[in-house]
Amino acid sequence: MPTHHIVKEVHASPAIVWEVLADYPGMTRWAGAWSVEIERAGTDLPNGVGTIRALRSWHGTIREEITGFDPDRRMAYRGLSGVPARDYRGVIELSGHDDSTLLSWSVGFEPRRFTRVVVSFVIQRMVSSGVNRFVDVVEATASSRRPLSSRRRDEDRSRR
Repeated sequence: MPTHHIVKEVHASPAIVWEVLADYPGMTRWAGAWSVEIERAGTDLPNGVGTIRALRSWHGTIREEITGFDPDRRMAYRGLSGVPARDYRGVIELSGHDDSTLLSWSVGFEPRRFTRVVVSFVIQRMVSSGVNRFVDVVEATASSRRPLSSRRRDEDRSRR
């Protein structure tokens, strides 16, 4: 089964990373979807295990089910429909503290016959660009919450 694994350092606390990750309607800011609808709420938590979300975009609707939900630490999901591969699964893990989080995002899937190379390439590109946009949104969210004096110090450091 092909897998795609991305590890990124995010300049935000795990709580802020999780807040953006668990905001399913907010996925429109980074996941390439026009809209995200919750078709079914989770069994224990509204966005938790059992939640079914529908991501709509120019290429159709992808439906995913949340299969793991450990706030500030781990989320897992699987594709139900609309994904050009079988057994599509994702796992997102967070570790860190204060203003730094290590984000680990893995996606595994089984491409349909005769489309292995193309589908693998497309899914890897979509996941990579989505994770990069996700990190940008998280860091912008974290930056907007820091006091102005801290943001100025960060800007001064980045100019050096």
